[in-house]
Amino acid sequence: MPEEINRVLTDHCSDYLFVPTDKSREILLKENISEKKIFVVGNTIVDAIYQNLKLSKDDAMKNLGLIQKEYILVTIHRQENVDDKERFRNIIKGIELVSNELNLPVIYLYIQICENDDKI
Repeated sequence: MPEEINRVLTDHCSDYLFVPTDKSREILLKENISEKKIFVVGNTIVDAIYQNLKLSKDDAMKNLGLIQKEYILVTIHRQENVDDKERFRNIIKGIELVSNELNLPVIYLYIQICENDDKI
């Protein structure tokens, strides 16, 4: 994947590397990157999820009338999945199959950030 090539190149040029997990640290050590350059700092995505878990369970679920485990929450954001109409259509068909099989409604979370940043 291009992202991985970019990661390797950037990592080997960097003075300091801030990684999310010990496993990430081990990968870098196997690439002969000095241990002195590597700092395990945690995963910001996981941290943000834990930080907002109570908010999402209480306020959002109450405001939307949701009951835990009675819906499927979906977000699709990778450019290669949403910019290709056929690929996106197939993903939606797959989600629809899962929804029908489990007899659960789907909530598709869509966030659009406008160029001028005044609307989200």
